[in-house]
Amino acid sequence: MVDEKNEWVDVVPFPLKRYAHLASKPFKSFSEALDEYFSKAVTTEKVSETEKEFSRELKKLQRTLENQQQTIEESKPTIDKNKSVGNLIYSHLSELQQLAQKILEEKLWENHGNK
Repeated sequence: MVDEKNEWVDVVPFPLKRYAHLASKPFKSFSEALDEYFSKAVTTEKVSETEKEFSRELKKLQRTLENQQQTIEESKPTIDKNKSVGNLIYSHLSELQQLAQKILEEKLWENHGNK
């Protein structure tokens, strides 16, 4: 017996008055009808369990994504500041290299003079 949505309601070996308002699906045997009914029930149950698992995993991934997006937004000021510092260093790189070279030479002279 199936309802108006074509969903199984029950399996009966012969027509019953209480199911007169429902459509019936004819089968060669009652066993065949039972097999069909229970195989669909098991499949529906497995699909339902799988949907629940996917739903839980999806919610977990959505929370992870939200946390990552929040971290990105919170990091933007630091990223912009570090880019500015990096650009400033790069724009004066040759001067900084010359300064580092002079400091290194001074240390070498000091170490050489202390011996």
